[in-house]
Amino acid sequence: AATMAPSNTDWKFGLADTFLKQERYPEAISLFDVLIKLQPARADLYLAQGDAYARVGKPMKAIQNLEFVDSLGGSTVGSLLTLGNNYANEKLFDQAVSAFLRALALDEETPLDPILEAANFLIFNEALEAAEQLTAGIEQVRGDSLTKEERREVFRARSRIAIVAGDAAAAAVELEKIVAESPLDGDALVRLGEHYRNEKDIASARNRLERAAELADFEARAKTLLGQIYVDEGKDLQTALKYLRRAQELTPSDALQAYIDYVIKLAKG
Repeated sequence: AATMAPSNTDWKFGLADTFLKQERYPEAISLFDVLIKLQPARADLYLAQGDAYARVGKPMKAIQNLEFVDSLGGSTVGSLLTLGNNYANEKLFDQAVSAFLRALALDEETPLDPILEAANFLIFNEALEAAEQLTAGIEQVRGDSLTKEERREVFRARSRIAIVAGDAAAAAVELEKIVAESPLDGDALVRLGEHYRNEKDIASARNRLERAAELADFEARAKTLLGQIYVDEGKDLQTALKYLRRAQELTPSDALQAYIDYVIKLAKG
């Protein structure tokens, strides 16, 4: 029986795919150009060529392909996340937010981790308005379906936005939301302890730090801060030394030992 020969497009696509796997990206791009002219409505061709463009350091070409795929209705969660990352890397932050939110809206199972990573990237680059839009969009799109852990990470991102913006009080509000959701979140407890110490709210600082000190990963940092609080007050230096020595035992450092030596001298009058 006669077998159907592969079409001209099929074997060219196979060759282009081989070029991609062999990391022969310029050749793949050229061949995809030919294929796109033959079948201009095939989203997979633009996606594959966009990947090749990104790998040869032509992100704007990759973005152009990925946006055209979206206009064809061929976007996937993966392609929109890639689009968002390309925009973010090019410092086109508003467009990045748009792409990430489209990825969220496309599928309720869209993973939140890469989008939260993107929010932190925006914060690092001080694109605070874009980061606020992204975190607000996460809550708007996901709403009550956010897990406790996801909600906590949104609050953490918001606290970072506030810190970079120089609004310590707003950061503390977000950190308190984390602790309300997860009372054993050591990072939030320690940061709150630092905040309340700075605000001279010593009772609140001690409360948060004593809770953090019960968590193995945060005991050293919390007890260092508790010791410093007692030194600040200048009343109970023996308790300060107890905390500081325990912190030094857990995570030895020359700087902390020097501080302990200083407190010992203070205690001796």
